[in-house]
Amino acid sequence: MAVDMQIYQSLDTLDDGFYYREYHNEGKPVSVSINKGEVTHIGYSLFPVSVRHSLPGIICDFLERYTLELSLPNMREQNLYRKMREDGLVWLQGSPEEMVAAMCADTTLSIELTNILGRRYSFSWKTAVDSGNVVFPADWRLISGRGMVENERRIPAEVEITEILPPAPLPDTTDMTNVDEGIYMVDDGNYYIQSLTSVRYYQAGEGLLKVFDDPSRIDMYSANLFSGVGLDNNHVLAIKMRVYPLQAVVFKVPLDKWLSYCLTEGCKPYWGIVRREGNMLEGELVMRNTTCGYNHIMRIWMSVGDLARKEGEIQARLVPFVPMHNVSFLFDEIKL
Repeated sequence: MAVDMQIYQSLDTLDDGFYYREYHNEGKPVSVSINKGEVTHIGYSLFPVSVRHSLPGIICDFLERYTLELSLPNMREQNLYRKMREDGLVWLQGSPEEMVAAMCADTTLSIELTNILGRRYSFSWKTAVDSGNVVFPADWRLISGRGMVENERRIPAEVEITEILPPAPLPDTTDMTNVDEGIYMVDDGNYYIQSLTSVRYYQAGEGLLKVFDDPSRIDMYSANLFSGVGLDNNHVLAIKMRVYPLQAVVFKVPLDKWLSYCLTEGCKPYWGIVRREGNMLEGELVMRNTTCGYNHIMRIWMSVGDLARKEGEIQARLVPFVPMHNVSFLFDEIKL
């Protein structure tokens, strides 16, 4: 897109940051994002910075990028509507051109974004004289603008540069359920099956509250270990990632770095113990990204002894970017 707009040389001179309405295409303002020297976004300036704080940024980027792409010279008129049909975009009211004209010109317009069961989005806008509505899939390939091969290829490098997050703030005690003497639970629901849960355990004592950190209680400790950062550990994930077409990529990362990557991307963790046989523990970790419509699904094997020592290598098999409508296949058919 930068080449089509003849601004690619100018972008090479920019420092990291968000450049709101710095460029123009056919008289309409265009915004650009630079992160770590890489152009991460180019699109029409549909969303003011203040509005972006109240909406998922990745969805704002998608709508801005997609509408700009439709207006570029290489998108010939005869295949424009075929592209939208293949991508699953349905304009229930208005058109891309009307949407860009309204949102770039009117700062008083009202907008509404609705996530429909984690599978589709409905986006509508309204001004004093105009309105429109478009529906599109919550599909990561569409939203990110990258194919599955590229999305998979980027994972090891993106995990590697992720900074480990600080521990999450302790919850309000009114949100907790007492499960044992001095032990409390915050239950944030389950996913697909009852045993795959998003649960965090805490321990109270001497007037203090802290994250539960006792490996002798494997069920509670493992739930905390795989649901967020904050536990002192030196575990390393040895990940075998299944990629297209029927190949595998192997890489190793600290456990907290993988968790930080997923949490930074907006994923919600769900953990469940599959079985324990002797000294071996097998579990399932699903990182669910409702905003972008995908799951990272990971089967995990580790030594109970390593769990007790809070260190050691954890074997993991990862299937990344699984569309939400394919989760039942992975669980029911191939017994992931």
